[in-house]
Amino acid sequence: MENAPVISISGMSPYPGVDPDVWDRFVKWIAEVYSPLMMRWPARKGIYIYQAIRASPMFPFLLIINHHESIITQQAATKMPEMVQIYDDMDQWLKRNVYVPVTTTGYQLIKSFRNTALFPTDKPDTRIENAPIIHVEAYQLSAEEQEKY
Repeated sequence: MENAPVISISGMSPYPGVDPDVWDRFVKWIAEVYSPLMMRWPARKGIYIYQAIRASPMFPFLLIINHHESIITQQAATKMPEMVQIYDDMDQWLKRNVYVPVTTTGYQLIKSFRNTALFPTDKPDTRIENAPIIHVEAYQLSAEEQEKY
């Protein structure tokens, strides 16, 4: 389903011992510079940045969810010159030991359960209206359990 909407999820945490002011500056760059630039791509439907309510080494401190029109448009966006520059800039923060990337992965929408349509379109949409808090769970199965599924 190449036309199905997709989300990409990126997690990151402060590098151990990073100066809190540098970490705060990095987070502001994400929220005030990188994300607005990324939203210029018309097929990107939204960017949501979440911060952990309680810090835990088991989970990333920041979770960024990007909503894309489809996998095709998401992959095309990664090749745009502006996006390449953002990724290069993010690498500089990484090399300076400002953040630790925890996870980056994509998910395709297969089904949505809602009482009413959130956005005026017949096309499926991954965005969530008014989601000040999200709860994310992930399970890691043993090799034997994975075979069952």
